[in-house]
Amino acid sequence: MELKDAVLEFIDINSSECIKTEGFSKLPCKALIDIISRNSLDAEEIRIFEATVNWVEQNSIEESIISSIFKNIRLTLIDSKILLGMVRSTGYFSSDDILEAINEQLNNPDAIVRRDRVPQENIATLKLGAKVIEGNSHPFGIDASTILFNGETNPNEDVNHEIGKGSITIQLNRVYMLNSMGFLLWNGDDRCYSYCIEVSIDQSNWTKLGEYTDRKYAT
Repeated sequence: MELKDAVLEFIDINSSECIKTEGFSKLPCKALIDIISRNSLDAEEIRIFEATVNWVEQNSIEESIISSIFKNIRLTLIDSKILLGMVRSTGYFSSDDILEAINEQLNNPDAIVRRDRVPQENIATLKLGAKVIEGNSHPFGIDASTILFNGETNPNEDVNHEIGKGSITIQLNRVYMLNSMGFLLWNGDDRCYSYCIEVSIDQSNWTKLGEYTDRKYAT
C-alpha cells in the first residue's frame, strides 16, 4: 500500500477525530478535497461540513474554488432542521440546494452516513479479498480461506479453533458497515456450540457484538 493510501485509510477510520485537529485546517486545498470527497469517511456529515467551513475561513481561497470544495458535502446526510438553520445561514448553499436535499431525504430516509453500501451482498468472499488470519483448517493442509469463502458447503471441511483458546478471525479487504452476519455450524451430530462475536478495525481494539457463552446452541 502506498503512503498516501495508508494515510487516507487512517483518516477514513478516524475521521471524527482527524477533522477536528488543527492540522486539518492547515491542509492544502487539494488534500482537503481528496479527503472530504471520499465515500468512506466515518464521521457525521454535519461535522464534515463544520470542519470544511473552518478550513475555508482560515484560508484565503477564491470564490470559484470555494464552490468546488462545498460540492463534496452531502447535504442529504444532514438533518433537515440543521440544513434550514445553521447550514443555510452560512451562505455556502442556495435555498434551492437545501430544498432539493430535503426532498431527497424524504425519498430516501435510510441514508445516514457516507459509508459505501453493498446492499444484500456477501462481502466475505475470496473475490472481495476476505481471508482467515487465525483458525485451523480441517483437513489439515487445505487453505482455511478457501474452505470458508469459496461459496460451497462441504461437510468434510471446516475451520475451527481449540476450545478455550484462540479464535477464528476473518479479515475483510476494507472497513464495512455490516447489517447482518451469518455462519454455518457443523451439524454432523448432536453437538452444541457457544460463541462470542467481536469486531475490530485495527486488530488491537475489539468491540463485542454478542456473547453467547452462557448456553449451548445446536445447529
